[in-house]
Amino acid sequence: MKKTLKNAGAAGLAAATIVTGLSFGPAAQAVEPETGAGASSSSSPTPADPQPAPTSDETLADTTPSDAPADTPPSDAPAPAEAPGQAAPTTGTSGVSPRYLGDNPDDIETETGAATITGPRIRPGTSEWYTVRLHKASRGYLEFVAPEGTTIDQLEARYSLGDALETSVRIKNDGKNASIASWSVLYPVNLTWGPSDLYLRVKLHALPYVPVQTRLGGGHLNTIADLFIETNRSSFSVLTGGVSANVSKTDLADRSATLSGQAKPGAKIVLNGRVETTVTPSGNWTATIGGLLLGSNTVTVDEFSNGTKTASIDVNVDLRVAPLSGRVTMPAVRTQNAVASGAAQPGAIVILTNSAGQEIARTTASPSGSWTTPIPAPGFGGAYPVTVGQQIGGEPSGNVVLSVPYGEEVQFTAPADGATHDGGVVVLTGKGEPGAQVSVQEQGTTNLLGSAVVESSGTWKITTTPLDSKKHVLEASQIGKGNNTTRSKVTLNPDNDDTKPVVVAPTVETPAAGSTVATSRPTFSGSGQEGATVTIGYNAKSIIGTGVVKDGKWTITPTRGLGMGVSNLDVTQTSGDDVQTVKHTITRIAVEQPLRVTSHGDGQTYSAGATTFRGTAPVGSVIRATNQWGTLMGTATATDGTWSFNRNLGPTTAGYNITFVATPPNGDPQTVSLTIFYAGALAFQVTSPVNNSTYTVGSATFTGTAAPGTTITATNQWGTPMGQAETGLGTTWAFDRYLGPTSAGYDITFVATKGTEKQRTTLHLKYAK
Repeated sequence: MKKTLKNAGAAGLAAATIVTGLSFGPAAQAVEPETGAGASSSSSPTPADPQPAPTSDETLADTTPSDAPADTPPSDAPAPAEAPGQAAPTTGTSGVSPRYLGDNPDDIETETGAATITGPRIRPGTSEWYTVRLHKASRGYLEFVAPEGTTIDQLEARYSLGDALETSVRIKNDGKNASIASWSVLYPVNLTWGPSDLYLRVKLHALPYVPVQTRLGGGHLNTIADLFIETNRSSFSVLTGGVSANVSKTDLADRSATLSGQAKPGAKIVLNGRVETTVTPSGNWTATIGGLLLGSNTVTVDEFSNGTKTASIDVNVDLRVAPLSGRVTMPAVRTQNAVASGAAQPGAIVILTNSAGQEIARTTASPSGSWTTPIPAPGFGGAYPVTVGQQIGGEPSGNVVLSVPYGEEVQFTAPADGATHDGGVVVLTGKGEPGAQVSVQEQGTTNLLGSAVVESSGTWKITTTPLDSKKHVLEASQIGKGNNTTRSKVTLNPDNDDTKPVVVAPTVETPAAGSTVATSRPTFSGSGQEGATVTIGYNAKSIIGTGVVKDGKWTITPTRGLGMGVSNLDVTQTSGDDVQTVKHTITRIAVEQPLRVTSHGDGQTYSAGATTFRGTAPVGSVIRATNQWGTLMGTATATDGTWSFNRNLGPTTAGYNITFVATPPNGDPQTVSLTIFYAGALAFQVTSPVNNSTYTVGSATFTGTAAPGTTITATNQWGTPMGQAETGLGTTWAFDRYLGPTSAGYDITFVATKGTEKQRTTLHLKYAK
């Protein structure tokens, strides 16, 4: 079906023929504005032959009905639209009551009177052309007043024969009142209207707020004859049609929208073929549709009358997400991390990733939509690209790329790598970030050989303490802006390595110093001396993890969780007699998680005795659990986003239906329910096939549930074994059996045995012939 913003049935397509001489009901009442689209256009007529233009001194007589400026329509103005199946106007019996177009799809309004006015239904917010034909010849000029709820777009006079446009007329139109008169100053009534002469065309515009499927009255047409005598005064009404729809409300979190509009009273309105509502007697409707996507959605609104689709329009629903923006701020203090901040959808999760797609930070946008988070330093210089994305309910919605302007990384320019040194001080030069502190030490030691501040030119110079002629690996480190530490090394006397091997100092690479983590046991990694043992702890007596350096790298997953907030950790490397410790500070933050029970699953079995319930919830939530009898099972507080409590569970044949409610400091409570079954109860059931169902000849699978360790046997009414199964450690069982044709069907008795307990059930299967 072709979609249109007009009524698509015969009622909407047939032209309305409204005959003057009768009043067609009260003026339309104003309603709320609606969202609409344009109406269908009409065809253009053949241009008329040019007519003589008036001389410059000719003016319209003062008796014309309006002093609005003349507005002569162009010769190519559109002709009346011919709707499919449109019938020609006919003359009926005087006094016949008018009917609403659409009461019967074949109805055409026809009445006797001075003139017949023909035109289609008009949709609110659109314009339509109407023709006015006088039944008898009449000389004079015309005055026209628009019906209530409409304005006059254009008027024109055309000849009944040939449909040529009459251009030698003076047209005045102020939108509500209009007139067509002769150009003659002395004789403005010098126009002849009638079946063989002129007829009037008027283009009316229905205001957006007028109701659909109603009559707009209050208009009239006058013919002013000689001596300015009014003749043929007639009433003028038009009918509205079509369906309107606009978006009243959107709900981003629920992915839904509420639409409202107007349509034929009693009709059905269907949104996207799945949400239905009934139009009220006043012609209004409203409905809410869910399952929408973020961004632009097309919702199809269909109108059905007596089971037939009579109209269809598309409405755009925009679940608009606040645009994501971001910027980078570099603190004045070099040891502080760079900060990313910006705007996002309130409550959205904002995630930062590096060029490899690895997450480096995350945060939650505030209720106002603002967000901020420190950026872990990358350990190298130059522009550092960071991609910022936002997620709403797990659905990504846009990203922006930020460039973090880290300064020049440190490097040596002299001496060259592999240079010879005969002993004494060494003059080192290099490049770095202006204003940054550069320190040089022997690799693997903490002995400082010298330091300097990078000049504004980006260069630095250090004269070391005296060094002997042995092999030396010198390492320069620089703490640049954004707490970005970079390193470079140079080797002197590489062939003179008879000295005691230098122990490589330990470093921590991840999590980066000063970064935030959202888990209690993040994986630490770094580099160090091959074969050395590395420990991490709050001090020597509070070790939380141990690892060994292999291929120059070590990895440690803590055996104990970090506390919330800042953790000042000691990372200690032991290689023989060499023990080196570096300080490492990270901050643990809580991650907002929904209420979940992680210790037990729905439908799980339990053993009598003490058990621990645990799970997650929004930080600071108070968790309260009750069973089906209203008994309190336990309470807990999710201080760090996790919770737990202990409870003694007794044997029960019904099991426990437990409802957990988390009440967060802010926001609505969250609820989770689950059922657990006592493992000692039989809980026997045949789930398939069901009792009194039919079967066909062939193999059938019998399934059901029972307590763990239960044996199920089945026999038919003739004592023949049908099958056997065991639940084992689970709670389900199944076996296959061939079923043959039998007029009596099967009566199968199932016996579930666990220890000394037995339970029976029988089902009947009918043979489907």
